[in-house]
Amino acid sequence: MGYYVRVLGIRDDSIGVDQLRSAVLGEVPGAEFEIEEFLDELEDARPEAAARWLADYLPRVKVIYAFQILSSIDHGSGWAILDAVRKAVWSVCGGILQADAEGFTNEAGYQITWQFSDNVSSRWPMAVLNSDGSWSAFEMELGDPAQREAFLQGCVPEGASPA
Repeated sequence: MGYYVRVLGIRDDSIGVDQLRSAVLGEVPGAEFEIEEFLDELEDARPEAAARWLADYLPRVKVIYAFQILSSIDHGSGWAILDAVRKAVWSVCGGILQADAEGFTNEAGYQITWQFSDNVSSRWPMAVLNSDGSWSAFEMELGDPAQREAFLQGCVPEGASPA
């Protein structure tokens, strides 16, 4: 099974070929099956508040665009092309993003669940859900154990930068 990045759109609007002329788009029909798999995975997702938010959000998804990441993406401008196409699809469909081995974002594009490997190290835009339903966005160092634990507990980590 390959590595995928997905746009989970809440609007099933058509996307013109002109918007995607220089890239390949793969639409996965049968969003219901994939949504059920995501919902099953949420039982272990952290932070728990984000998992609950996703459990309420995912049934609203109307379309999933899945982009399979192949090894050739590291050549030339592969990542830039993927990012441009993903952004074009997301701007039309709205919704959230999901990436294998990373997790889910909120509608603003901030990472809200943790599926990273234990040895990941990078600055990353994250958000935690507040009790009033708003998001607190920040940038944290994924490899910092203290920041990681605070995020997993649903807190803005000490030392994180405001987004």
